[in-house]
Amino acid sequence: MKLKNKNSFINKSAEGVAPVVYGFKVAHKLYILLFTLVLAYFAYSVYLAFVTYKGDGKVDIDKTLLSTSHNGRIIDLPIKEGENVTKGSLLAQLRPAT
Repeated sequence: MKLKNKNSFINKSAEGVAPVVYGFKVAHKLYILLFTLVLAYFAYSVYLAFVTYKGDGKVDIDKTLLSTSHNGRIIDLPIKEGENVTKGSLLAQLRPAT
């Protein structure tokens, strides 16, 4: 013979049904969000460590291969050995090929 107990003494749901705790669901989602944020911060810090470098220094180059998009002969080299150059500096002046 089966006994049926419609209500439990601990909670008001039927027997065999677990009570729903909404606080646990919210806390679980917050833990997942926190873990994701910590993981993203760690990945970003590793990215910065391997990709970026800040510092001062000097680069010594023995040989450099330069090429231009136009043909011609070099008529002027305004940069002297040991001078600092920046992006956009004029390195050489060409006479157009005929």
